[in-house]
Amino acid sequence: CDTRQSVNFIGEGIRLGTEQKDEKHGGRPLNIAKKAMLVFTDGWSNKGPDVEEMSTHAKGAGFTLYTVVYEGDGRVDADSPGLNLYTIEAVANDQKHIYSEHNFTQLVQELRKRNLPCI
Repeated sequence: CDTRQSVNFIGEGIRLGTEQKDEKHGGRPLNIAKKAMLVFTDGWSNKGPDVEEMSTHAKGAGFTLYTVVYEGDGRVDADSPGLNLYTIEAVANDQKHIYSEHNFTQLVQELRKRNLPCI
């Protein structure tokens, strides 16, 4: 299997996730649920709708977008082009919403805080 021929639909994934926000698609009512979307990606998209456009649309629909990347050893070679930081940053709400395997526990804590009831 030649993995260099892979196809990535980041924009399509965000578009489909955004569609799921409605109650008729399984989403919880806005008054009881904060919308969050986790996008696991290396930032390389080669098919589907424009990633930045879909990200902007999702944010406008009330989602907070988090980008999760796998940095590994950080090497760039013929088998791994590395991370596309431009897209990774464009997807996330801001720099504070970008996570990797090095700080994934912080993401879990952040998501737990989002769901704590107000006292």
